[in-house]
Amino acid sequence: MNIGDVGTAFGIICAIGYGVYRVLRWVLLEEINQKTDRLVKIMVKDKEAHHTRSFKEGLKTVFSKANFKSLKHQYWCVIVISFLFMLSNYSGAFMILQGKKITGQDSIAPLTMIVQNSLAMLVAYPLGRLFDRYSHRVILGCGFAVVILSNLFLAHGTHLVHILIGAGLWGIQMAMTQSLLVALVAINCVR
Repeated sequence: MNIGDVGTAFGIICAIGYGVYRVLRWVLLEEINQKTDRLVKIMVKDKEAHHTRSFKEGLKTVFSKANFKSLKHQYWCVIVISFLFMLSNYSGAFMILQGKKITGQDSIAPLTMIVQNSLAMLVAYPLGRLFDRYSHRVILGCGFAVVILSNLFLAHGTHLVHILIGAGLWGIQMAMTQSLLVALVAINCVR
């Protein structure tokens, strides 16, 4: 086992952990805000009252089994799909390193990021309009197909054009899937 394998494994573990953290933060942030508002109202109402719960006790209430069981089945399906999708996710550093490996130039880094972010920006609004008209499953399926194409271009590319196509496809899939997954979580976590 070499250092690259250890780094890859560590990166995957960190990405999964970060994905779970972001989902839990997104879902539970509203609950924590409600608990915090309630605590602030109690503390303002009676400043000398020592019976208010601590923040730690409030977190225990938020992360209770009852709160998790109250979430709908569709919500958990979205979480599983997001988890599987995040397994294929990587950072922009991979594109930069692949571009540098193929071309041997450091100047490829800004170009790949410009291509990725420009295509994500240009495609996000029109795709948002499509989200309202077509099935979310179809658009998610297309997004997963674009991820596969992007990964293939980036992993097996032998020329600068391949890396730029992979970066562009990665930007398109970000516009397709990231906002849709967040919208699906928001829609399905309402109790």
